[in-house]
Amino acid sequence: MECLLAFTFVIVEIGRCALLTINLAYLGRNRSLYVMAPRYRPFNSLPETTLIIHTPSTRKHLTRLSKTSLITLVLSWLETPICQPRYSEEKTIGDVKQIYEAWMEGKEHKKVVIDRILEYDWTHSFTLAQMAQLDLRNAIINGHSLRWYSSKLIPAGSSKHRQSEDTAPFVTIRPGAIIKVLRDHINPIAKNHILAEIHPDLPLLLVRIQVRESTKQERVYFFAIPSSGSFLFHTQIREATGYLIQQAFANAFSPRNTAYEFKSAPHNSRSLSSLTITCGTNRNVNALGAWSVYAKDLVDQSPLANLPLSRCQQITEPLDEISLRKRIAESRFGGQDGDIGGILDAPFDRVEFKIQNSLPEDESYTPSVVIRFEGPHVFAGIKGLVESGVIDGVQMPGWLTGEDGVTEARIADGKFTI
Repeated sequence: MECLLAFTFVIVEIGRCALLTINLAYLGRNRSLYVMAPRYRPFNSLPETTLIIHTPSTRKHLTRLSKTSLITLVLSWLETPICQPRYSEEKTIGDVKQIYEAWMEGKEHKKVVIDRILEYDWTHSFTLAQMAQLDLRNAIINGHSLRWYSSKLIPAGSSKHRQSEDTAPFVTIRPGAIIKVLRDHINPIAKNHILAEIHPDLPLLLVRIQVRESTKQERVYFFAIPSSGSFLFHTQIREATGYLIQQAFANAFSPRNTAYEFKSAPHNSRSLSSLTITCGTNRNVNALGAWSVYAKDLVDQSPLANLPLSRCQQITEPLDEISLRKRIAESRFGGQDGDIGGILDAPFDRVEFKIQNSLPEDESYTPSVVIRFEGPHVFAGIKGLVESGVIDGVQMPGWLTGEDGVTEARIADGKFTI
């Protein structure tokens, strides 16, 4: 029997990997084992003090903010040492702060503020920290500037969302822990910069991730994490790096000793508030459209509730055609007596349904028709068509009312599937 006498290690870096050579010395025989392992870079973050030279797009970024938001951001920069401009001795940070604070209440136009920023205070460049904050603030204030997609956290290997609805963990926002896990996963593959901020109006944590790959190509990804639930909102992901970042989020949210992954969900919109309504943990998620009366306690109230037995009124008097169509539209889309509710609170700008029905004459042939609606508020527009009599509100299928809360679906032989 051969006996192991000695072994040696030789590590050679090749690109982003380390070639580990293990030499095993046996009696009368030498063997070598080669193992390729990722080279870990513990400090691979892009420095926040990196200077970003001004380009024409810099002014466009500043112009997208309101005057108040812009001055608020500038005042925060003046309080942050790495963002402060460098002045001569006769000018101090305090003097500059007084100028911007006076403009906050004054009547100066926003262009005056932008000219001051680019021509006097930060003449040639911003730091990476400033550009990231400006970018993220634009995503918050101009909520419709980006298209957001949704992904659902499911057990690894599961192919359907509905199979894992009861087993998917609820995500709890822990910004520090999430950023640490993200850096641990992204550092080995690319230089990166991560900035996170709580949304001021929605229960979301917004994360901006900028990566610089070996080709010097830079990409910026935006993610939004609901305060609870099992969804992740993000801008469009097409590259391998983006999917690796998405998997890093899944690892951050997965319970110990379990494997989860994110799968694409049938929701996309330019409005984060719409995705929060249809993918959040509020009681309206599974009670949209005509079912919203149950979520709003308009029927089937608790016997202990200090409310009338029902606020849904039975129609006894005859209605003219216009009033009848309006009542039908309200009952199908949710909302009573002009009170907007349900899916009408979620302004989706693009909805697509794929209809596949077999022909009675030839069941082997199944034609496919795609119906796409586009507009500022698709379901509110369909409701208006019902009120005007263009669409029969009684015969209209439920998926046209948005009661399922999705923007993409397939209807095969009358069966609705996501």
